[in-house]
Amino acid sequence: MKLNYFKSVVSKEHHREYLFPTFRICRIISGTFDWQIGTQSYPFKPNDIVLLNNLTPRMIISKDQEAVQLDVFEFSPLEIQARPKLVAAFYNTNPYIANADNALLINGLLSNIAKAYSVVNNPDFFNHAMQAVFDLIQDEFC
Repeated sequence: MKLNYFKSVVSKEHHREYLFPTFRICRIISGTFDWQIGTQSYPFKPNDIVLLNNLTPRMIISKDQEAVQLDVFEFSPLEIQARPKLVAAFYNTNPYIANADNALLINGLLSNIAKAYSVVNNPDFFNHAMQAVFDLIQDEFC
């Protein structure tokens, strides 16, 4: 799996609508905000997990003076094409927010992937870890 990981910091003044050519799993690290997704607005807080596709415009609208910090895990839609229910979850018009049990597991896995990303050069590790994340999301959402 070709995985791209990065941290994103969005300041209160930084509001723009955007699209991108990949699927993304975002883990909210800090900041409370509304995320305008299409025509709907959804509140988010730290430890929420969001699945994003490449079709619907999005814009973060910060609720306070604190910058919003996200962990972003980005990959090609082709990486999960063999999982049609999971693909459907990414294209759902409502964002995904994991339930309490799965959120702890998913956050733990994503945290470990983020920590290892700059240290470990082992695509198999990232593939297996992301497959575990996908399994948890699919079990809950699909």
